[in-house]
Amino acid sequence: MRQAYPSPGPRRIRLQPPGRGSTADVRAYAAGHLLTPEALYQRRFAMDLIERTLAVLQDHYAQTGQARVFEALRGRLTGEVEERPHKEVAAALGMSVEAVKTATSRLYDRYQRTFREEVARTVARVEDVDDELRALRLALRGDPSNDG
Repeated sequence: MRQAYPSPGPRRIRLQPPGRGSTADVRAYAAGHLLTPEALYQRRFAMDLIERTLAVLQDHYAQTGQARVFEALRGRLTGEVEERPHKEVAAALGMSVEAVKTATSRLYDRYQRTFREEVARTVARVEDVDDELRALRLALRGDPSNDG
């Protein structure tokens, strides 16, 4: 029986679990979970879109002088590192806890918008974006029934 991974919630699409993101790790995950080559391709495609989205966000935060804020909160989007408490992030950045919570919320919102924009660049019609987002979520979960 295939192990089910919990959904990361409505605001996050985690980059890392269950693998570390490398092609070799994606293949190992696929082999252990009986993913077809098509499902493996879709999972890698979804991860590439996430990586592009993160790069766009990183550039935006750097251009607006908020690179430190992005780096401090990035782990909340990707799951790459353990999330630090808001209080700890606030102290490190010289911000109030409320300001960090607001920055986190804004980062999530910008991430969702940017990811949607990246997905929109990959489909022929804007009407197909929601369907593509659903397919990408299935691919990230490693759903072998998602063979496009």
